[in-house]
Amino acid sequence: MSIKKDDKSKFSEILNRLHEISGKANEYEVAEMLGFKKDSFAARKSRGSVPEKEIKLACVSNGWNFDWVMYGKGSKLAEERGVAQLGTDFPAIGDYQISEDPVINEIFEMLQAEPPETARFILQLLKSRKSTREALKGLEKVGD
Repeated sequence: MSIKKDDKSKFSEILNRLHEISGKANEYEVAEMLGFKKDSFAARKSRGSVPEKEIKLACVSNGWNFDWVMYGKGSKLAEERGVAQLGTDFPAIGDYQISEDPVINEIFEMLQAEPPETARFILQLLKSRKSTREALKGLEKVGD
């Protein structure tokens, strides 16, 4: 399978916008922010494979406008929590399943109601765990 120049171009444009909005110094810091290791992110970049799900989660947790990050359209920051943050091609949470795992979908819905700092903290905690069960145990410890 050959990689289209357009795919690599699109990836680079999105990466540039992520640099700009996040303030991250390089692509590896962006990769880490999205939950990727350097090698896997570099492989995705070389294939032009845009990690949309991870970008959507970063937009939600940071108050960024998904349409701006992905397509350069609209304002950089989300106008309001919820659908505006996720972009016009991302239906309301109740109509969308971000994962086939119902626990992940429930967590995603709960993050929508949290302030960005809390959502970021929870996402970082979840990313550091090997399983949902382990992550939930970590959340219980924080809540005690």
